Amino acid sequence: ANTETTITILKNTSEHATIPNNKNIVLNIQSYTISNDISIPVFTNYGTLKISNGTITSNATQGAINNSGTLLMTGGSIIATGNRQAIYNDGGNLTISGSAYLSSSTNQRATVQNLANGTVTILGGTIVSERLRGVENLGTLTIGVKDGSVDSSTPVIRGGDTGLNSTVSYNFYDGIIKGKNGTINDETLIIDKETGYDTLYGTEMIDSTTYKNFRLALTVTVTFDPGDGTVDEPTRKIEKNGKIGTLPVPEQTGFTFDGWFTQANGGTEVTRNTTISNDTTIYAHWTDNSIVYVASIGQNTYTSLQAAINAVPNNTQTTIKLERNTSEHVTVSSSKNIILDCQNYTLSNDDSNAIITNNGRVTFIGGTIDTTSATNAAFNNNSSGRFVMTGGSIYGNGGKQAIYNNGGYVEISGNATLNCTSTQRAALHNLNNGTALVTGGTIISENYFAIENLATMTIGVKDGTIDATSPMARGKTYGIKNTGTLNFYDGILKGQTASINGSITDEEDNSSEVNSTEVIGNKTYYTLHLVLN
Repeated sequence: ANTETTITILKNTSEHATIPNNKNIVLNIQSYTISNDISIPVFTNYGTLKISNGTITSNATQGAINNSGTLLMTGGSIIATGNRQAIYNDGGNLTISGSAYLSSSTNQRATVQNLANGTVTILGGTIVSERLRGVENLGTLTIGVKDGSVDSSTPVIRGGDTGLNSTVSYNFYDGIIKGKNGTINDETLIIDKETGYDTLYGTEMIDSTTYKNFRLALTVTVTFDPGDGTVDEPTRKIEKNGKIGTLPVPEQTGFTFDGWFTQANGGTEVTRNTTISNDTTIYAHWTDNSIVYVASIGQNTYTSLQAAINAVPNNTQTTIKLERNTSEHVTVSSSKNIILDCQNYTLSNDDSNAIITNNGRVTFIGGTIDTTSATNAAFNNNSSGRFVMTGGSIYGNGGKQAIYNNGGYVEISGNATLNCTSTQRAALHNLNNGTALVTGGTIISENYFAIENLATMTIGVKDGTIDATSPMARGKTYGIKNTGTLNFYDGILKGQTASINGSITDEEDNSSEVNSTEVIGNKTYYTLHLVLN
């Protein structure tokens, strides 16, 4: 009695145990499991119980642990698969920290249920409810530690419905709360949070399911100035040094919206990938609809990009400039030789066609080609096509790739950027006897391979030197998946699964491969580059 004593579990066991109020127990479960499937909990605690390892499981109608004493969980797992909670805190003092993991599949109770006379402190660990709420609070609740900083990665509270439901006020300092239908039921019940930090809502994908999330962060305010137009979202709060995200679309009768910019006149265009470090105002740019041209060749203007392409003299290299944002899909015939300068504008298309289908010669030097929800690639380069990209950006954010090289020739260099969010196609897809040369630029796939090569591809230049930084190919799975001929002389390949899938045909003479890892946005990437021996 009243003496801290360690009890060590020596085998799996199934029973119910009661801890009287004069007992102080450190329970060393080791790697074993304590279970109970009857109508009472595995443990009823009136004393002091400390758990740091092992597993407690319950399929009982009363959950895993009923706590009316002091319960400290710094590790191990409590898994409730019955009709009730993992921990039922009935007037006790509960602390969860470290690597503790609690889960529940009940559709009646939360994983952690804190009654009105109970105190719960959550400093770390993961609390998951597959069907209902991660935490239900009617008493005293503190999440995290008020220490001048915020760790939004731990603790994690996640619910199949909502992450946290509280009927009384509580303190929130660290961690992240997630739920399929909601995060917390009432933000006004947070009576204290880390000084200088704001609440921030977001979304994320977990096992192909969209969850809402809620956390604290240092934030900045973006003000959207529509000029003489109107906008449904006049301000937005985002994390300091974070990307602005999807931008609102303002309206103004008789005008076409041309994008958001850093100045009311001129300035730099702001995209969803623009990083914001301070409170900022961005401005809508407009084009009067009485100005109908979208492209120009010299002093001649055209009402569509396709009309300008058709006007290019056959077999004569001609520069076309985009004069405004436009949404259309165009075809370049085999007799056309075009330098396409989108300037600061965006060429987009969201239907089932590629934005550009190329059978001729296209050199892309600036601006943006962006497919947001199209079921085809941004740029289709057919067998007679020759595509050279020295700058600008191509986004394949629909169902397919940024560049689909279907037997033609593709060359990427300079500061060109390819980005793709498709889950089934690479940012640069080279097939059907195609030839691709990548000597510079950045190629990124957020959800798949950065590059897939089934034909002939050369990355870098075989010149006796090695640039290990450019070009760069980074994929969610592989930097490159290769089943064709691959020559690798410069640059770096990155992937979360592996830097490369497949083999390299030729490398810079007297060079060696260097494999390492790199952390980007809390994700570990495997990398590959060459060094001279």
